[in-house]
Amino acid sequence: MRRRLAIILGAIALGLVLSACAYKPLKAPCGPDEGGQPLAYAEPSASPEPFASIDACGPMQPI
Repeated sequence: MRRRLAIILGAIALGLVLSACAYKPLKAPCGPDEGGQPLAYAEPSASPEPFASIDACGPMQPI
């Protein structure tokens, strides 16, 4: 009985530990290695002049 309980509790603890490793906080894709990359053969989209000066991160400032 105790061995069975220990196995169940061990499996639950192992599951919790492994699920914590998969956690990634949500944030804006501002890094060069984050977010979707445009296709090489796709035609670049025309952006209006006021938006040309804003970078991919928008109004966010680096920490």
